[in-house]
Formats: sequence, C-alpha cells, structure tokens
Amino acid sequence: MGDPFSKPAYTKVSELNNAIAELYITSSHIFADNTARDAYFVTHASELSDGLLISVGAGYQMYSAETWITKTGIQKGETGTNGTNGTNGTNGTNGTDGVGLSVYSDIATVSHVTNTFTLDVNNEFVKNFKITSADATAKEIVFSNKPSTSNKIITVSVLVIYTTACAITHPTGFAAAGGSTLPTASSGESYWYYYESVDGGSTGIIHAARRT
Repeated sequence: MGDPFSKPAYTKVSELNNAIAELYITSSHIFADNTARDAYFVTHASELSDGLLISVGAGYQMYSAETWITKTGIQKGETGTNGTNGTNGTNGTNGTDGVGLSVYSDIATVSHVTNTFTLDVNNEFVKNFKITSADATAKEIVFSNKPSTSNKIITVSVLVIYTTACAITHPTGFAAAGGSTLPTASSGESYWYYYESVDGGSTGIIHAARRT
C-alpha cells in the first residue's frame, strides 16, 4: 500500500455516471500500484462494492462487476482572468422609410380676387400664406384643395397685413378657439391666424396672435 499522504484525500473525479462528483477517498484506499491494491483487498474483501473509488499510483480506479476501471481525476485550478471583449457585430440593416408629412412650407403670397383670398392648401397638411388688406372693403378667406384624409391634423398659418383695417370672414366651419372672440385689427397692424382641423378642413379652430 502506498504512502497515504502521497496525493490529496479529497478530489473531484470525472466520468462517474457522466457527471463530476466530489468523493472522499480514505487513506487506506490509496495504493502505490495494482499489486498493493490486490494485496490489500485479499484481507479486506468486505470493503469491495460496486462504485468503490480508490487511488492507484497517479490515477483513480472504480470497482464495478468484480473489475477495476480506470478513472480520470480532475483538479480545479484557480479562476483565470476575464478574457478580452470580442469585436462588435456588424450594424443591422436600416428599416424602411416611414410615410412622411409636410412639416414646413414656404410662405405663399396671395392676392384677393373680388375681395376673396382663395388659399390653395394643395392637399398638404401644413401650409403658410401671407395676404394684405389694402382697403377697407370686407374680405373673405376660403381654402381650396384641402386634404381629404380625416383624423389628420391640418395646420394653415396666414399672416394678414392690415395696411388698411377691414373686416375679414374666416373659412366656413372655423371658429375662435375656446369660444373666444378674435381681435379687431387696426390699420398698420399684422396678425397671424392659425387654423387647425382634424376632419380634413371641414371644421376647425382659429388662434390669433398679433405680429410685433
């Protein structure tokens, strides 16, 4: 029988039922070679049982069906340092373009015809206009070519330059926001009127702000 202190008495052994098991090997089951092993179990046959694990030389053996099967022991070392980060993956493909809406348009200058300013919205959702009142005759603002799509916010901004003050009738279906009254402009003043609609321009609200 070998030196009982020649190898660790506690180790991890692989290939036991396809798993790693932690088993304790007593010092009396540590042998220098197979001869020492066989000599020991001649007088200790009662200790033999299937699954018994012993240490022989530099390796391990397990008793199974009256035969010794060589097993490989695994000693776990210290945990190594973390590896370096891998390279970044390639960028994914771009998504398809969304459906765009107009968010800005140039200011279109419109003159009145028979005291009516016809503002061509051109089926856009955002449009800007500038009109001038040069005399005191009452004027009217109407929209043409309004988008037919409902549930979309239509915003039309109109800068009215009152060279001479006059009454202006706003597009049918539009009223001052919150039931308020639109301001009365004086000659020489300018006002921005903002028309907003969510039903294709059939109805909507008006906000007014004096231009400074």
